[in-house]
Amino acid sequence: MIRDSSYPRYRVIKAVDIFYDGLLKIQLIQDAITNIAADVILSSADTELSIRVGVFKRIIERGGIEEYDLKQ
Repeated sequence: MIRDSSYPRYRVIKAVDIFYDGLLKIQLIQDAITNIAADVILSSADTELSIRVGVFKRIIERGGIEEYDLKQ
């Protein structure tokens, strides 16, 4: 389960499925990506890094452009 800190009293989101890769635990959840409290959110933006549409736009709107760090 994941605690979502964007809501009062930390809404608990139940994992749909859980996967393990060595020591790495991956939890599959169903929710809007921008509602999840996370250390990192990755987006597979196109090579032009279009921030006007789609998931990448929502991530930038919630996190702010100053939080965005391009790693290629």
